[in-house]
Amino acid sequence: WAAKLGGPKAGFYTGWLNLIGLIAILASVAYGCATFLDLTLGTFSETWLEGYSLTRTFMLFVVILAISAIINIFSSHLLAVINN
Repeated sequence: WAAKLGGPKAGFYTGWLNLIGLIAILASVAYGCATFLDLTLGTFSETWLEGYSLTRTFMLFVVILAISAIINIFSSHLLAVINN
């Protein structure tokens, strides 16, 4: 719709800004989930809290991103399995 309203240049910039926004939102939600998961695991395990580090939170962040990527890649096959 941006290309129809403002021309091809406006559509180009709108598309790229939308992509950058989607990547930023995905990263921020995954990092928030990793922080929440780290603190939740620390609530149930005192040994988990002893070695708190940002590296562990970052590793959880990477794992959450990998899980979301796997779900998105195989979602059509997953839906076929669930529906049968």
